[in-house]
Amino acid sequence: MAAVDGAPGSVAATDVRVQLLVTYYQCARAEIVQRVANRDASVPLFLVVSGAVFSVALGTTNQVGLLYVIPAFGLGVSLIYSQHDHVIGAISRYLATEYQEQVKALPLQGAAPIQWDLSIERRGLKSGFRLRIATVTVLVTLPQAVAVTLADLRLGLSPASILGTAGGAATILFGVLIQIWVEIRRQRFYEVTVDPNIAPYFRLPTPTADARAGAAAPPA
Repeated sequence: MAAVDGAPGSVAATDVRVQLLVTYYQCARAEIVQRVANRDASVPLFLVVSGAVFSVALGTTNQVGLLYVIPAFGLGVSLIYSQHDHVIGAISRYLATEYQEQVKALPLQGAAPIQWDLSIERRGLKSGFRLRIATVTVLVTLPQAVAVTLADLRLGLSPASILGTAGGAATILFGVLIQIWVEIRRQRFYEVTVDPNIAPYFRLPTPTADARAGAAAPPA
């Protein structure tokens, strides 16, 4: 019996499902792009704010204590950066697992392209992810450490400097631990592990001998 439009398995139902999958993919990718932009903008913003605080604290009399504010800003940036990384990893994992299973279930004619989250190139960027986390950690931690050190040198041994140093050191350590925790969590839960000996879900169609011969033949 022929399938009725709108019934499961019909052409119309398949078209609607394809459109939904395309929309979901576009929305997920758009959110990833937006979150990556917001995440990467947080570090330069922190550096600009830190520079302004350094300028005011060191250029104005009796304002050195402002340097102890920089570790608090650094912690805020670490939390924002880690949150974006957490959600980006979750969306990428969804596209490579649950979403991909829905794509595999489609009655496609021919081979579908391998999406980015399952590509060999994507898996080859693991070392780049670690380098990015290490770079961000240094860029965020270094101004905090310099701020606390300069404040201690200027204020000397006093109750304010002791309290500021203790709070600054704890804040810096907490921010670094957050970055490490997010990286470990990403590798354990959000990094899609694909056995290199197993063929991917889809492969691009291999040209047949006749097709290769036709492509190589000069035009008449």
